[in-house]
Formats: sequence, C-alpha cells, structure tokens
Amino acid sequence: MSEEGDNIEKLKMKLYRKGASFQGRFKRSNLGSGINPKDESDKSEWDTSLNMTKKKKIISKMMRFVLLFAGIFFSVSLLATAYLWDKGFNFVSSGDIEIVFEGPDSVSGGELNNWRVIVTNNNNAPLKFADLILEYPSGTRDIKNENKSLTKRYPLGQIAPGGNAVEILDLIFFGASGSEKVINATLEYRLTDSNAIFTKEEKKIVKLFESPIDITVKLPSEVNARQEMSLEVEYVSNSEGVIDDLVLRMEYPPGFQFKDSNPNPSSAKNDIWNIGTLDPGKKRVLKINGIVDGGDLDEKGFRAQVGVMNNNEFEVYGEATETVVLKKMLLDLAIFINGNDDKENIASLNDIMRVDIFWRNNLPVRIENGNIEVKVTGKAANLQSISPVKGFYRTSDNALVWNASSVPEFRFIEPGQEGKVSFTFSILGSLVQNSMNDKNFVVSLEASIFGRKATGGFGDTEAKSMTKKDIKIASNLQFASKALYYDGVFTNIGPLPPKAGEKTTYTIVWSLSNSTNDVENVIVRAFLPSYVEWEGSLSPQDTLVSYDKNTGEVVWKVGLISAGTGILNPAREVSFQIGLLPSLSQVGSAPNLVSEVVIEGKDSFVGTDIRKVKGALSTRLDNDTKFKLTQEKVVQ
Repeated sequence: MSEEGDNIEKLKMKLYRKGASFQGRFKRSNLGSGINPKDESDKSEWDTSLNMTKKKKIISKMMRFVLLFAGIFFSVSLLATAYLWDKGFNFVSSGDIEIVFEGPDSVSGGELNNWRVIVTNNNNAPLKFADLILEYPSGTRDIKNENKSLTKRYPLGQIAPGGNAVEILDLIFFGASGSEKVINATLEYRLTDSNAIFTKEEKKIVKLFESPIDITVKLPSEVNARQEMSLEVEYVSNSEGVIDDLVLRMEYPPGFQFKDSNPNPSSAKNDIWNIGTLDPGKKRVLKINGIVDGGDLDEKGFRAQVGVMNNNEFEVYGEATETVVLKKMLLDLAIFINGNDDKENIASLNDIMRVDIFWRNNLPVRIENGNIEVKVTGKAANLQSISPVKGFYRTSDNALVWNASSVPEFRFIEPGQEGKVSFTFSILGSLVQNSMNDKNFVVSLEASIFGRKATGGFGDTEAKSMTKKDIKIASNLQFASKALYYDGVFTNIGPLPPKAGEKTTYTIVWSLSNSTNDVENVIVRAFLPSYVEWEGSLSPQDTLVSYDKNTGEVVWKVGLISAGTGILNPAREVSFQIGLLPSLSQVGSAPNLVSEVVIEGKDSFVGTDIRKVKGALSTRLDNDTKFKLTQEKVVQ
C-alpha cells in the first residue's frame, strides 16, 4: 500500500480511538499569504487562471445576449410572417409594373398607325385610381384627340393584382425622314389606405423612314452667270390626313437675286411662303424667277423645306436640295445703274437714271455684226425721257438698239474686246393708282447681246447672252401740318391776336398720305415749347397720341400706312388742341406753337427706312380761311 493510503488508515483509527485528541484548526489565512514573492512562476499561473475565469463569464453573457436577440428576431419574423400570410403579401413595387407598347418601331410620316399600350400589374396588391399620361412629340396627330394637345390622360381605374389595362392609340407622325419620335408614358396610381401618388415611367421611340411630304427642286443643269433663271419647287402630300399650317422655306445661294414668284412670298426676304393646308395626295408647285451671279463653273445650291412653325422654331417635314452650275457667258454683259452694279436698285419719283451696259467677248474667236438691245418696261418708267448715247430708241417695242451702224467696233468684235453703251431715262413724277393692287412698282431693264461667230473651230453660228435688272420704286410718304383758330374740329378761345399774359387756344392738325408701297412702323414726333400747354382734346379720340408733360414731347404712333392712302382712301389725320400763354418778351413776335416735326417709318417693299422733317408751326395761321395777318403777332 502506498504511503498516502497508510496515512488515511492511521487517521481513521485515531478518529475512532477513545481519548484521542487533535491539534487546534488553523485560522483562515489570506490566499496570498505564504506565497513567496520571489516565486514568479507560481504567480503567473495564478493570474492566468483568473483571466480565464473572467473570459468564461464574458462569453457566457454574450451567449445569453445572442440567444435573447435570436429569440426576439424569431418572434418578430413569426409575427410578420403571420401578418403577411393574413394580408396576402400586399406590398407594391414599381419594378413589378410593366408598360408595354405593341406596335411598329418605324413608320412612314403622315401614315395612320395603331399602338396598344398595355399596363400590367404583377404585384399582389391592386393599383388604385390609375391614370396613364402620354406625352406626344411635336408633329403628332392623335385621331381621337381633336384639341391637338400633345398631352393626353387616360383614366384606367383599378388594376387588380396580375391584371392589366389596355389603351389603343391611333396616331399620325409628321417629321423629316430619319427623325425619331419619342412617346413618354407615365402611370400614376395610389395604394390601398394611402393618398400618396406613385409613378412608373416608360417611353416608346418610333423612327420615320419616309417624309409625309415629298418635295423636289427642279433646276436647269447649268445657267449663264447674270442671266435670269427659273426654278420650280414641287411638293406633294404622302399623308393619310390633312396637313395644316404648312410653311415653305427657301435657302438661296450667295449671288442669287430674287425677281418674282408664283404664288407671292409671305416675307420681306422673299424666302417664306405660308402655304396653309395640304390635302392627302395633293400636289402644288412654287415657281421662282431670279438672277444668279458668280464665277465660271461655280456650283450654286438651292434648298427647299416644307414644315410647320412650332414654338417659333421651324420643324421640317420634308426637304430637297439641288445645285446649278454657272457658266461664264460667251458674250459677257453687265448692267450698271447710276454707276453701281448693285443687286438691289431703288429709285424715287422724278429720279433720273443713267444706265451703262458693259460688254466683253469671252470667245476665242471674233464676233461679227454685234448687236445690243435693251428693253425698258414698267409703269413707273417715263418712256418719253429715254435718251440713248450713239444708239437709237425703237418706239414700236420700246427697245434701245446699238449695232454696227451706230457703233463701228460692233462690225468685228475681237476675242477679249470690251466696251460699253449708255442711255438715260427718268422715273415718272406720279403714278396712276386705280385700285389697292396698284402698288410695288418696278422698272425692268432687259439687255441682250448677240452676233455671228466667225469660223475657227466653233462653226459659223450665232452667239447670244442676256441679263436683267430691276429698279424698285420707293413710296412717297407725305406729311402735312397746320395750325388753326377758326377752322378745325375744336372751338378755340382767347384773344386773337394773342395777348401777353392771356391764354389763346389753337388746333393743330397732322395729316399723312402715301403713294405706291405700304409703309410700316410710322411714328410722328414733335415738341411743345415751354410757354405752350397741352389741352388734352384729341380727334379722333382713339388715336394713339401721347404727351409727356416733363419733356413736352407729342408722339403719334401711326403704325401701318397702306399704299394709296390719301389717293384711293382718305388720308390719316389727327387733331389736338394746345394753349398759348405768351409773355411780355414775346410782344411783337409770332411765336412757335409746335417745334419741327420728325416722321419715321419703313418702306415694306424696298426695305429702306424713311425719315422726313417738317418745319415748325407758328401763330401765323396761313391755312385758316378766316385768319388775318394782323392777328399773327403777340400784343400787350
């Protein structure tokens, strides 16, 4: 038996032996007592044991927390699952809503097409009070939407879970070939027990592979520089419906001078035509005449566009471009008016015009028996005043002629030879106007040169060239003013002759007349002197006349003065009353009642600004039938 076992047995025997005694029990001591501080290994083992105990306690607490959290999470999840099971998982996601356009991705412009817009609700809850809002692009016609609005709202009502709503669109798109039209769709809806509005957006892109309008520009393949040419713009509707508010726009090349067109243009620049409505399959033609200038073999491009104005921007439905090649004239010819080779020429009544016709032989051979003829046409030309230099005037056809008999060098015109012929004429002093259509007068000069080409590889044939220029006649806007006392629409008071320190009233009358062209933006201005008062009486009362008491300025905003005003219809006239309060320093004088008058406007035909000045009006009333010269000057 081991030593430890022997000790235990001895302890048992002693425990049960009679009279046995034991030593007293040791007192409880501090755990740390008796430990030798120098025994570092024993202390380290003891610290490690304590740390392990603490860590176990912390881990135990964490485990209890995790278990508690897991229990709460499980309970909440269980409750949520029960709720969702009871409610049917009624959450709504916009990602589970589909907006699909069924229909063509590309169409012909002007063609009626159909699209089905299908809204599908893939959620487990209904969509309440659903509205489908469609925003159409410009150039769209909704057959069912007669008010032409580009935004349409379609009420869909309630869309059940898994259900859908369908709208049928009957649309016609207008636009240029290759353009894209985008339809923006927005679904607005509400949810059960909520007033908030939710949205889902989608879009549909439709491409136009054909224009709703076919347009063609027809030009000669080549023309002589400075020679009159014609072009045609032909346009036809491919649309299945009527196209409204159409506009045709031209882009001219540099060097082109517009002469006229049929129909007439709608703009002052002669490049816009308001062609209005075009029925399905309808074809129309615009004819334009003009002169194009440039160098030899220059290419000049003309572009025609048809479309509509949308928010002050031109939206093209169809366009076409064509070019013409300029050829140098074999016999060059140029018309200079009053020493200028201007494209736009303007003259006034009674003006004297000097015309020089410059010519040159550009052929490598000489020309025999050359001739130059010039025809002068137009109601404003004074044919009686035509006076050629060296040539002669043939009254049978109003033509000026120069040939070898009057110009010896025309017998043989050598290659590169050049020269000029000249004549003068005047514009009539007045023009006959029988109707409102008698306006916008033009004098046309048409010159031609021709002769026989001598042999030299080109054959013995005729060579000919021609050119043309127009002279526009400016309108004669006339202004008249007068001061009255006895005559006129107002009753005037006060002494006549005027007396120092006492007021005398007068009537001022302004009158405007106009001859051949409409004049726009007409305005008349004048000033009242400091000693003259504005009385406030005006006739007609609705006339746009204003008075600034701070500056003394009187302004009459006339606006448009039509051609023939004062000739075919009454002159534009206004009367107003002023009061003169002369001082002693003015005794013996005839003071001014109104300063000089300035009249401004713009001639809408020739495009020039008009400015005229009329002299001041004084107390000398030359236009009053009852006025006497002794009543002119201020008395004391």
